[in-house]
Amino acid sequence: MEWEKSGVLPEENPQESRVKQVEEDRFAGHKKLEVEVFPIPSTMHGGSGYTAIQMDRDGKVYVGTAYYGKHAELTQLDPKTAEWRSLFESDKLTYQYGRGQGIPGKIHTKLRLGADGKIYGAMKQGYEQHYTIRADIGEAPEGLRGSQFTCHFFSYDPSTDEVEDLGPGWPQEGITSFDVDTERGYLYGCTVPGVFFLVHDLENRRVWNAGAIAHTHPSRYMPKDPGTGRVYHPGETTPEGTCYLTVWDPEEFRLRDVEI
Repeated sequence: MEWEKSGVLPEENPQESRVKQVEEDRFAGHKKLEVEVFPIPSTMHGGSGYTAIQMDRDGKVYVGTAYYGKHAELTQLDPKTAEWRSLFESDKLTYQYGRGQGIPGKIHTKLRLGADGKIYGAMKQGYEQHYTIRADIGEAPEGLRGSQFTCHFFSYDPSTDEVEDLGPGWPQEGITSFDVDTERGYLYGCTVPGVFFLVHDLENRRVWNAGAIAHTHPSRYMPKDPGTGRVYHPGETTPEGTCYLTVWDPEEFRLRDVEI
C-alpha cells in the first residue's frame, strides 16, 4: 500500500480487509452460538461502558457507563423483558456537580455482588487528559489536592430498589480497581493517578489510605480470596526487573509485597 502525500496510510474498507472465509467452513469444528443483543439506550451512556458489569441473584444485569466530563450512570437490564433502567446519575447521587475532569464522571470498576445481595462499585474522574498540565484539578500526583472528590463508593440493593452513596474515596483520585468483602465489612479500591490502596469501612464509612503500591496504572481487576479475605494486586517492578505482588491481609490490616 502506497503512502499518501500527507504521510498517512489511507483507511481500508473494513469489509475488504477481513479474512475471506467460505461460509461452510466458518464454523467447522466449532459450535455456533445464537446470542441475544441488548444495546444500552444512547440516553444512558456517552459511548463508554466496560469492566463495570455484574449480575445479581435474580438474573438482572448491571452496567456502569460514562459521559466523559459530565456524569456516570449505573444501568440495569432485565433480560426477561429486554428493558433497561437508569438507577442513578453520579452527579445527582454524590452532589459533585460540574463538568470536566474534576468530577465523578465514570464507573469503570468491576461491579461486585456482595454477600448481602447488594451491587457495589466505585467511580473515577471525568476523563484523563491533564496529567501534568493541570495538577490542581486532579490528574497528577503533584499539585493541589483539595478539590472535589472525584471518586465515590456506592451500592444498590435490588430487594429495596435503593441506591446509596457510601462516601468519597480520596481527594483528586479516581478508583479503577475494586473489590468487596461485606462479610468482614470492607470495600477496597486502587486509585489513579496515585495508585493508592484504599480501605473503606462499611460500618463507620471511614476510608484509610494504605499508601501507593506501584508507579503504573492500577489493574482493572483486583481478586480476593474468599476464605482468607486477602486481596491481590500487581505491585512494583524494579529497574532490575524484579516483580512484586501486593497483598492486603485483613487480619493483620496491612499490605505486604511478595516477590514473584
